[in-house]
Amino acid sequence: MGTISEIAHGTAIPDDPHRRRPDITRATEMLDRRPRISLSEGLKRTIAWFLSEQAGVL
Repeated sequence: MGTISEIAHGTAIPDDPHRRRPDITRATEMLDRRPRISLSEGLKRTIAWFLSEQAGVL
């Protein structure tokens, strides 16, 4: 907004989740815990919560 900024793209950090693709198998086995809702449902709920929280701020 009114500024001229240059976007610089760097290399991903080695521990970047997009790169390493975390697997919860070990945690599931060791802790005997499994997700109760799907990733897509969890994202829907998270986004809905976030938007409701932001509604009071804007």
